[in-house]
Amino acid sequence: MPLFYFTLKMEINKLTGLVLLLVFTGMLLGVGVLTLDKYSRAVRDTTTVIDGSVNVSSGAATLSQTYCLTIASVANRTNGASFSTATYNVTYTDPDTCLISTDLPVQNLYNITYTYGAATNTQATADATNDAISPISTTWMPLIVTVMILAIILTLVIGSFAGKR
Repeated sequence: MPLFYFTLKMEINKLTGLVLLLVFTGMLLGVGVLTLDKYSRAVRDTTTVIDGSVNVSSGAATLSQTYCLTIASVANRTNGASFSTATYNVTYTDPDTCLISTDLPVQNLYNITYTYGAATNTQATADATNDAISPISTTWMPLIVTVMILAIILTLVIGSFAGKR
């Protein structure tokens, strides 16, 4: 029997280890990206600000900061009258972009006091690392898996022809 027949047979027997290596690498990258993302959020400084003249037309508004945590108070910009956030259902629809939804009257402008996670040097470094790792999982891993599957198919096809001699 030709030498390459044994080589092909040996590679097919080691296929399980190779697949496990790819799965483990993908899981490690996924857990690393998720961990860096959670770490990036955890190291932000908690800062309270007043966002003035918020227009809640159509019952929604986007505040000027990102990564919002809590809404402390809502007041009418013109006369300073306070509104209860519970009564008017002022809640975050998307805390990452500070998008709020509310039942406040839409004809007024509001001063909204809220707490958000301000950027820090540590957070910026974690985000940069996360941005550097992410293309591996979105670009390189699918390419590697595709090449591996094509190599397996090619190996099986060549092996079937080699056995016919």
